Amino acid sequence: MVPFSNFISEDIAGEGNELYFAFGHNTNAEYFEKLDPPAKLLGRASVKGYRLVLEEYCDLRPKDGSVLEGVLWSLPKNREKPINKYEQYYHRTHITVNFKGKRYKAFAYKMDSEHYDGKKPSKEYIDILRKGYKENDIPMKQLKDAVDERMNRE
Repeated sequence: MVPFSNFISEDIAGEGNELYFAFGHNTNAEYFEKLDPPAKLLGRASVKGYRLVLEEYCDLRPKDGSVLEGVLWSLPKNREKPINKYEQYYHRTHITVNFKGKRYKAFAYKMDSEHYDGKKPSKEYIDILRKGYKENDIPMKQLKDAVDERMNRE
């Protein structure tokens, strides 16, 4: 296995940038670009060993054999604070992303477990997700399965 530190990401992120893997509302380019205008959408990407889970908002959870689809963004390293402030229920986690047949190091946001509050996602939130999935050709089945699982969970 290749050590995580050996994956080079600057070649696609650009000098002074880092890669961000989004799998929830930040797959919606119109929505995300308002939050962080210098962001550059690179395209659809995936992460092995994770699945999409919905609480009130999206989360990624480990699951052997699963593949989580999302999008890859290039962000200036000095611009992460607006996102960190917005993603207040989350912490950054480093992951290996598959993009155009290669593996890259990126960060994603993982929900802090104390924010598993039992609330269900709003219709408006699901509509934002649906739009992002559609515009980036992310399999709608991933979202449908997560919504169905959440709506059937107490």
